[in-house]
Amino acid sequence: MLLELTCALFILTAGLFGVLQMYSNALSHTHYMIEDDLAASVLENEIETLHALGFQALSVGRHSFQSEAAGLDRLHDSEAYMEVAPAAGAERYARTVSLTVRWQAHTGRMVEKRLATIIADKGNNAASVEVASNGKP
Repeated sequence: MLLELTCALFILTAGLFGVLQMYSNALSHTHYMIEDDLAASVLENEIETLHALGFQALSVGRHSFQSEAAGLDRLHDSEAYMEVAPAAGAERYARTVSLTVRWQAHTGRMVEKRLATIIADKGNNAASVEVASNGKP
């Protein structure tokens, strides 16, 4: 009887610890997903801001975000920056913009999320480049 009781308590204790571990992992993953969604929102907001500002506002190099990056303060030890470079094959009329948000997750590791886009000059210069590349006057 004592042996059966001891075995039953051991099995129940092992099961309880398993459930607690699963709960802990679920909380950890949920926290990470909240942070990841927040970073994605900050990146998408910055992309929209850059598209609204237009091609002329983009200078080549590494810069801080143009928008307020609302929510970035909720990410621990975070930094946000953008890198602007001429687009390959259309250096004068298009820019490749790479946005990065980096933060320290609640687990202590550094996490980085990136988003890239190409922003083109929509003025008359872009139209003349397209005509010239087709070989027509």
